[in-house]
Amino acid sequence: MTATTKTFAALTQQQIYTLIVEPVQAQSVALQVCTRVPISKPSLRLPKIVDTGTAAWVEEGAAIPISDAAADEDEVTPKKVAGLRTITSELADDSDPAAVQQVGATIVTAIALEVDRAFFGPTQPSPAPAGLRSIGADANALVLPKTLVNVDPLLAAIAHGRDVGAPVTSFVTSPALALELATLKDASGSQRGLLQPDPTQPDRNVVGGVPILTSPFVEAGDVWAIPASRTFGVVRKDAKVEASTEFLWANDSVSVRGIMRVAFGMVSPSSISRIRRATS
Repeated sequence: MTATTKTFAALTQQQIYTLIVEPVQAQSVALQVCTRVPISKPSLRLPKIVDTGTAAWVEEGAAIPISDAAADEDEVTPKKVAGLRTITSELADDSDPAAVQQVGATIVTAIALEVDRAFFGPTQPSPAPAGLRSIGADANALVLPKTLVNVDPLLAAIAHGRDVGAPVTSFVTSPALALELATLKDASGSQRGLLQPDPTQPDRNVVGGVPILTSPFVEAGDVWAIPASRTFGVVRKDAKVEASTEFLWANDSVSVRGIMRVAFGMVSPSSISRIRRATS
């Protein structure tokens, strides 16, 4: 962004996408584990996957039997998440354009955190979009023992995803539980970890080939097993980055705001596993 004493040069939509949307997608765990769907229209209709339907062997030219795999549909409408920051005109003028870029970076981080809070955390009041906890008892329920000795429940989640045709592509848990899992040993008296390192990111572990990510918004003791093929992060393309001297004209300050619109579609809740730690 380029600053003057009064206003900021207009950014193209591609520049805004690069400045806001791409960094948010890189920082947000939710948008990493979902299949991202950018849209230009107000909402997206997604089929609810009740089952995979059937196929049949047919003669050439014969009618193909109809099999309805989707019995319902969801309309996913991205909701606005926004951040507003202010800096003095002197700072904007003296450090052009670095100060405004740094302010934009703080907005990106704040938006990414709010996206993750909506997806992993307790259900937020409107207009926040519904996240994983909204699917409730529809999720496949598994239990993690209070005393950790292995990762069998995570392997069971992988097996469940495979059985329903929705392979698990990510586990997401809290940082504390991720550390407990990472310190499990492969045998009594061994110093070798039970989990395998992720060859693509050495600071991350995998279970059965599935990476374990963390978010502070996951409830303590929970592990979510997420199939990207059935879980969507819908992002409107019309993100905005705007700066103005008018809002705080009397303070001789500049306001910078960033706006995105995001929502989630869980088209097959039963393919998502919620692994909850036992309390006793």
